[in-house]
Amino acid sequence: MSKQAVHIEVMPLRVPLKLTFRHAGASRNEGKSIWIRAARNGVEGFGEGCPRDYVAGDGLGSSIRWIQETFPNGEARFDTFDDVQDWTEKNSTIIDSYPSAWCAMEMALLDLFSREKDCTVETLLGVAGRLRQGSYTAILGDDKEWEFTSFVVRYIVLGFTDFKIKLHGDLKKDLAKLAILEELCQQLGITDFRIRLDANNLWSGRPEEAINHLTALHATTENLFAVEEPVAPRAVEDISRVSLALGLPVILDESLCTLGDLSLFANLPGKFIANIKLSKTGGLIRALGLIEALKKKGWAIIMGCHVGETSVLTRAALTSAHAAGTALIAQEGAFGDYLVEREPVSPSLQFGRHGLLDLNRPYYFNTVEGLQVIPAENWRVGFGMQGRMPVSPDDGRPETLVLEMADQYKIHSRVWGEAGGEDVLLVLHGGMSHSGWQAPLANALRSLSHNISIVAPDRRGCGLNEKRGDLGSVNLVIEDIVNYVEFLKKSFKRVYLAGWSQGAQYASIAAVKLGDVLSGLVLLTPGFFWNERFRSVISVAER
Repeated sequence: MSKQAVHIEVMPLRVPLKLTFRHAGASRNEGKSIWIRAARNGVEGFGEGCPRDYVAGDGLGSSIRWIQETFPNGEARFDTFDDVQDWTEKNSTIIDSYPSAWCAMEMALLDLFSREKDCTVETLLGVAGRLRQGSYTAILGDDKEWEFTSFVVRYIVLGFTDFKIKLHGDLKKDLAKLAILEELCQQLGITDFRIRLDANNLWSGRPEEAINHLTALHATTENLFAVEEPVAPRAVEDISRVSLALGLPVILDESLCTLGDLSLFANLPGKFIANIKLSKTGGLIRALGLIEALKKKGWAIIMGCHVGETSVLTRAALTSAHAAGTALIAQEGAFGDYLVEREPVSPSLQFGRHGLLDLNRPYYFNTVEGLQVIPAENWRVGFGMQGRMPVSPDDGRPETLVLEMADQYKIHSRVWGEAGGEDVLLVLHGGMSHSGWQAPLANALRSLSHNISIVAPDRRGCGLNEKRGDLGSVNLVIEDIVNYVEFLKKSFKRVYLAGWSQGAQYASIAAVKLGDVLSGLVLLTPGFFWNERFRSVISVAER
């Protein structure tokens, strides 16, 4: 009897990040992943894999081609979980070459099959019990000193006590990072914390340099408990040497992707910790096998992640973290929309206070529509994620408009409604905000009348615009508003201008310049009596 085909869609997923993340091996301002949707009889599942050529040797383009060639015409002949497990075992060698691609494929199939069976992915895999509550690590990139300090403060305020520092390689800079972290923890009353260092293979072929550098760092703190990937991947003799010299465990990331890699460390002197990432191991089935082997050896386990992973991989990693049990000593990831601009799924999973993420309780997260609550029952079928690809996440905006100003700066706007017609409302956001927050207002107005369009531009340095944080001068911002109104007047009979908070201050000034071009002005909590903080805008408004 022939197997019923599963329809497969594979595509690259490029997710802009809200900041540039740097370490010794790479600098990244967007996440690059493989996205797969598996569908059959109206049921669908989703999977993600993050290829990294410097980790497992797989690239984005080659991985997508492998999926397309292996499963031509977008069809995969898998009936059940047993078929997936059997395929994984029989094709282990080729999966070693394309682990991220198979990770995405397997995840999508597991999600699909568990939805068809109306059960969790954990039930399908035989991972019993409730999902593990995750307590995540604060990841500190190789940033400038002021940026590093800012991130440390934010993590400490959130209650984090587990820190991972990406090393630079310059001893003075790395010593400064440790000193900043130690000093701020002391000042803010954090006494029970721990640190691990990630070298990202900084000293490939130079174990003595690694030992000297790391020994100098170790001498400054009693809170250092491990060092990650100091030398070349799989350079087992050098790795062993570093561990013995420091008297610390070496965390294996690039050096441990498969069961074959694990065999390289059999009977090797030193202490080692495994960093498991689903993309580099080739999916959940292989990760669970590796975790079982590690537990038998008595190794400690960290569930890691790649920069730019979305909530799909965060959710799947909770499964493997649960399987690790008491061997699990740390988790990485769960940044959600702290880091990524747009998630391909909902809800966006991110840590809260003390780095905690617990899906056994109601999960709360913010959207442009307001606070949403996901009940624990949501995770009882599949991975519990709702896909939003290839369509970008719906925050109530069907389109984005970009208008270039005279100085070539591009102003992005969210648009609800038609591109022309009778009436349009231009809404300006407040001082510490962006246009996405106007979605509830826009949707409410559109529900009353579909004849009105709403346009909400992001002010310079805000939202979807470039040079985040650089707001430009007051006069320049006002000129942008005038230009926008005049642009809209070409397509609409009547243009109304509205502003929230500080946006209302800008709107009042622009309205004077526009005169009869405007059909109406709405000022919402304009704050004309604020203190000196916003005096630059108020002074212009008063004049």
